[in-house]
Amino acid sequence: MTSRHPSHILFAHIALLSVLILAACERKVPPLTEQEQRIMTPLITQLQTHCFGRFLIDLPGGVQVETSQDVGYKHGVTIEVTDTNVSLKSFNEQMKELEATYRAKKHREGWDYFYDVQTPTADIKVFEVLENATNLPQDARAIEGYKWSNDTIIQMRTKATDVSDPKYQNDPIAKQWRTDTGEKKALITKLLNQANGRKDNETPTSPGLCFKNGFLAIPATDDENFDATVNFKGLPDVDLRFKSRAGTAGSTTLLQREGLDKLLDFRNGNLLRKGKVQLASITQTEEWLIEAETEYDSNPKVRGHYFILEGNSKSAEYSAPFFSLTLETAGLYDVNNERKKPTKSSLTDAEALALWDAITRTIRMRPGAL
Repeated sequence: MTSRHPSHILFAHIALLSVLILAACERKVPPLTEQEQRIMTPLITQLQTHCFGRFLIDLPGGVQVETSQDVGYKHGVTIEVTDTNVSLKSFNEQMKELEATYRAKKHREGWDYFYDVQTPTADIKVFEVLENATNLPQDARAIEGYKWSNDTIIQMRTKATDVSDPKYQNDPIAKQWRTDTGEKKALITKLLNQANGRKDNETPTSPGLCFKNGFLAIPATDDENFDATVNFKGLPDVDLRFKSRAGTAGSTTLLQREGLDKLLDFRNGNLLRKGKVQLASITQTEEWLIEAETEYDSNPKVRGHYFILEGNSKSAEYSAPFFSLTLETAGLYDVNNERKKPTKSSLTDAEALALWDAITRTIRMRPGAL
């Protein structure tokens, strides 16, 4: 019989001690009580699929989901749906009113605000206007495009520059820039032609980027981002925030970063769970879940939950974009980033974990998204 080396025994004791220390740091959360199960079952068993960027995520269908989304694409193009249930006639009327407003508007220095309008197709309008009507120079422009599609109005906007005016010929700063309004109008027109309105419960099957009530039918790139904030009717203090970024590789994963323990101490918090999470086709997925004091300056302090999940943290591939999901109870802000009044968490530790697990374990890349 071979005797074990003393160092093997020492390493085994160290490993066991590490496990015990980790377990001691985490506050054990009991299973859902019968009452908690009655509250949570409709939320976590009746999920509906939503398309966020190039991802799919299932959210509770038992409550009304309100989302606010921001989409950024190459060249600083922002994308959103500004109106729904709109006829083509109503769209044309809105565009006429908008053009009249822009033509009448002036910069505070007296410059024209409006410079050009194009109608590439019957359902698309593209405007060239000043980027800002107060504190930016006349060469700072914005290209703003609108498209009517499937009874929705899709808006795209990007910054542009026009230094073609003779007054800029001898300006050393202006010489560092070039006029790009023409190519930016062409870009916006091209993207609008690739965008379509959609019902929010429709899941596309072709390559493209989902946004609320819309879809941009383009292959994946290394320069796109998506942000969504979700509030739940009936759970006014609960905020869910999803973020994805392509081509922004980090040097660490979530749990490798410094500062998590300091935040825990600063918020007088309790660690509920942390570790790696297995999600289909997503790598480097880790979570960190705490119960702690919120940032409210109140006495006594309002306590809530702060949960975060990250995936593809170190990926630079557009085919594996970074994403994060956070959940807060006793949250500070609503879906429109308006500050809320201090509110005690509507969820217990067990309820918050149940909701978290039901949502996060459904995150996956949309088939055909790339």
